[in-house]
Amino acid sequence: MHCKTLMEERWMPRDHKCVSSIRRFIRDLTTSEIAELLVSELTTNALLHTSTPAIRITATREDSFLTVEVHDTSDAIPKIAPADPSATAGRGLAIVQNLSQAWGWRPTPTGKAVWFRLLA
Repeated sequence: MHCKTLMEERWMPRDHKCVSSIRRFIRDLTTSEIAELLVSELTTNALLHTSTPAIRITATREDSFLTVEVHDTSDAIPKIAPADPSATAGRGLAIVQNLSQAWGWRPTPTGKAVWFRLLA
């Protein structure tokens, strides 16, 4: 039997200065530096690529996995784009893909949720 438990939820205004508070939120839930990095990548992507007024972050635990979702109001499908080796940006989703056990996105009634899953 799988037991899925919502650990926490946070709302973040559309402000790049608030990304550090989201990293702290995840750090307080888990000691995983990888989770902290990945939530930072997804939150920054939501700020850069959407016009969402506020971002919702949820963390759930199911068996031995932690799943973090970043919700925004855009229905644009996230895609891993090939990054120019000299570029200073554009690698966020590739980092999420390489460091998580799984990642993806799902539509929501108000936009989408991009998520990652880690062994907790």
